[in-house]
Amino acid sequence: MLHTAHTITAHFVAKSGKEEGLYKALAALIAPSRAEAGCLLYTLHRSTENKGEFLIYEAWVDTKAHALHRETAHYHSFRQIRDTLVDKAMVNGWQAMKTVDLSAA
Repeated sequence: MLHTAHTITAHFVAKSGKEEGLYKALAALIAPSRAEAGCLLYTLHRSTENKGEFLIYEAWVDTKAHALHRETAHYHSFRQIRDTLVDKAMVNGWQAMKTVDLSAA
């Protein structure tokens, strides 16, 4: 069965000297985001090659749940400080595609 979750990847590169500040700001989003009714998954990753690169992998029940997430106080609090911490950001939405059964190969 194809899952209809709305998936987001958010990739951030910290400004020089702001690596730990960005980590703390992103980590502060985890608990309140996971507590949202439409959140299926919300994980923070740190690059193994660059301590200033982070990826948030999010899955929401649908686009409406993600839109509601963007209206929360914790999301707006991060957006207010983001430009002081982030050098580069890339946020993408993803749609699940048909999966292939590799066990038959």
